[in-house]
Amino acid sequence: MDKLSISLILFLLFFCRCADSQPPGLSPSTADGEESKRDWGPTTNGVRAYLAVDKLIYTIGEDVPLHIAIENLSATQSIYDEPFRGHSLYYSGRTASIKIAVQDEDGPLNPRFDISSPMVELGGGLSVCPSLLLPGKPSSFEGSLRQFGLLPRKPGTYKITVTWSPYMVDVPACDHGLVAAVAPSPQRKVILSVSSNPVYVQVESDSPSSKLPEYTAWRNHFSLVDTSFGEKTALLDKKTHLEWLRLNLTSDLSFDEVHALTAVDGPFAGWRVATSKELRVFFADFTRSPTGHSTDPLIAEKLQRLLGGPLEEFSDQTTGWHREDSNGFVGDESVPDGSMVHFQGGTVLEDSNPLVGSIVDPASGISVSARQYGSRSWGSFLVRHK
Repeated sequence: MDKLSISLILFLLFFCRCADSQPPGLSPSTADGEESKRDWGPTTNGVRAYLAVDKLIYTIGEDVPLHIAIENLSATQSIYDEPFRGHSLYYSGRTASIKIAVQDEDGPLNPRFDISSPMVELGGGLSVCPSLLLPGKPSSFEGSLRQFGLLPRKPGTYKITVTWSPYMVDVPACDHGLVAAVAPSPQRKVILSVSSNPVYVQVESDSPSSKLPEYTAWRNHFSLVDTSFGEKTALLDKKTHLEWLRLNLTSDLSFDEVHALTAVDGPFAGWRVATSKELRVFFADFTRSPTGHSTDPLIAEKLQRLLGGPLEEFSDQTTGWHREDSNGFVGDESVPDGSMVHFQGGTVLEDSNPLVGSIVDPASGISVSARQYGSRSWGSFLVRHK
């Protein structure tokens, strides 16, 4: 047997063993024999999505397993569940097209990951192409809310939905699964998204009689509103009639990028960067203080929550120290570099002595010159008139 044949056999054995490897968060399901009983979401252009959980009541801290499925029923073009580009044998880009959304009465949760624990990407091995999703052959995956950083931390009713945005491209030379000798091809994302039917779960405290304190006075002058970015993704100040977009929707974008994306054909068309004066009024209306300044941890926590935060978290398990904060840019003509407003919430514990480390302050910002850099820890305050 020649060297080429031996190499081919070894590769096939290796491929069969590793082809099902998945990134953290999604892994293949075992056949459950219940496909015909699945409560699929609406079918759009021949594709659909499904979600199920094990039960409907959980306690705080208990993980929520997710059973996910996607299917090409009758799509007229080649459908893939990840961007059509080569990837490692150990890694899949499936999470680029499958999104998990969790929301309660305060709107969608922002994925929460300790900034000191970066996500690990798997790599190595030969480069392979995505697998074509054949009609009538659903793909099933397993995950959990903890893996996605979306595990609820408070009691309440939560709505969970899976959204799938499939990809399509036609490169026949990739049908055999190898990228080798295949010329780069333009990638085109299907301009559609399908969602599963929502699943509602109840999260309860270990002590059902205990209720965590919460700042509720904001409801007197504010309401959550829907935008093109989803349900309850902006906070309406009924006094000024300004809608404030959630900061997490502009995080990772630089100040200059946000400005560019507010153009007529941009995703933030119709929005603009708020001024520092508008921010002072917004904070004053929310905190019920003349200056908008507050050191009440409940107010800081609720403001961050309603604005899509916290955008960053720091913890030290050895001391119990914990901090959650968010940063947002405002734009004034008098400050060409822009200015950043920082507000944080949470309780700092050192030597078992609680120190309140919460602050909401529209005047706490600093002028920054790094307009072209983005970070997950800051966004931009975008507003529009109702």
